[in-house]
Amino acid sequence: MPDAIIYLLKVNIAVLLFCAGYYGLLRRITFYQLNRWYLLFAVGFSLLYPFMDFSALWARQQIVHATAGVPISSLSFQVDHSFSAWPYVEILLGIALVVMASRLVVQLHSIRRIHRHSTPDEWQQYTYRNTRQAISPFSFWKQIYLHRAGHAEAELHEIFRHEFIHVQQLHSIDVLLAEFLLLVGWFNPAAWLLRQAIRENLEFITDRRVLNSGLDAKTYQYNLLRTLTAHQPLLANNFNFKNLKNRIIMMNKKQSSQFHLGKYLLLVPVILLFVSVFTISKAYQEHPKAAKDKQIAANVPLTQDSVPAKKSNAKHTFLIKEKNGKNPLIILNGEPSNQKTLDAIDPKKIESVNVLKDKNAAVIYGSRGSNGVILVTTKAEAKSDTGVITIIGRPPVSVKSDSDTSKIVRGYGRLTSDEPLYIIDGKVASKEAMNKMDPKTIESINVLKDQSAVATYGSLGNNGVIEIHTKTEKGPAKK
Repeated sequence: MPDAIIYLLKVNIAVLLFCAGYYGLLRRITFYQLNRWYLLFAVGFSLLYPFMDFSALWARQQIVHATAGVPISSLSFQVDHSFSAWPYVEILLGIALVVMASRLVVQLHSIRRIHRHSTPDEWQQYTYRNTRQAISPFSFWKQIYLHRAGHAEAELHEIFRHEFIHVQQLHSIDVLLAEFLLLVGWFNPAAWLLRQAIRENLEFITDRRVLNSGLDAKTYQYNLLRTLTAHQPLLANNFNFKNLKNRIIMMNKKQSSQFHLGKYLLLVPVILLFVSVFTISKAYQEHPKAAKDKQIAANVPLTQDSVPAKKSNAKHTFLIKEKNGKNPLIILNGEPSNQKTLDAIDPKKIESVNVLKDKNAAVIYGSRGSNGVILVTTKAEAKSDTGVITIIGRPPVSVKSDSDTSKIVRGYGRLTSDEPLYIIDGKVASKEAMNKMDPKTIESINVLKDQSAVATYGSLGNNGVIEIHTKTEKGPAKK
């Protein structure tokens, strides 16, 4: 599934949860300012959280079965031409995005047109733009717009007081954020409901502030009715509101009990917990194998953890891509690299190439390995006596050996700055003993930290534990 589709799904699932929480628990309580921050957080978090990596919050320990390097002489390259509908879905979504963005531009232009056909004016201590045509009073950003001739002197104070609160508290930011949310959530009813909730709550805030200033509630509500039928821009903070009944109900509602504050303390963490768990569960699901990029010299399909094949003599450089057209992470001799550096290497100098995908790539390299990982070892590096085993994290651990096999494992979190406990086949061992091991004999490596280490090994595990299981522990290795 393309990254753009995954992003849209994550955003709209979060929007659905926040919307359900608001309409189910918060809408009818009178903590309007708290509701405003809740709704702003809902929009901002929904748009940004797909870029966050929550995996480290949940990972405690992970057994990693490292895969030995595959000699380049046995690596085969092939181009996958299977059909995928995802590119067409992305095109349709792109068209919808352009349509929604155009809609927003038209709305902004309508306000600009009203601004051009208005003149600056003053009434008592308030400055405003006096429009030529009859419109419903509204505010946008730091400007108040109204048709002065269409209102009696007695009602102007309530109108200006109302719109000045919108301007003072920058309510236009909330309105614009709600419109931006529709760019990626236009197909989601929850996004439209959240947009309506934001606008509605801003009116609740303003109505409460106006009434607290000493204005008569009945007179104020009557003025709302008088301005109901006039023209109004869609992006504006309006003196009237189409759902006037809800506004009048909330104006007459008593202040909610402090007991309801507990709803915020419960609701927000539950939603954050759910979306973080959803993110992690999706990260470990297998990605579809649809091909996307046909303009490549050679394509290594990430269909298994190690890829057997044959060397191609047709080119001296090769391009490695995942089937969805995304560039995988390239690790050259244990260090992150790029396609340009890889292209510059003489294939004759490459000792082995190891391909990791999906869960194995995510476990070892986190979000960086979401598009797969290509581990490339050159002959010069393979013949050196270091870098056989690397534990990515802190502290780094390498095993010295004459072997040409490479193993890499990533441990979550920090093992502390002190020396961890080393366990080889169930027995306590020294770091020196581990350094002498032949990586070819290693079956798996398990990294434990914090409570997991202490629960298993007591105080000996205070600094973390590295468990190493050899192939001979379970019996003789297969030949």
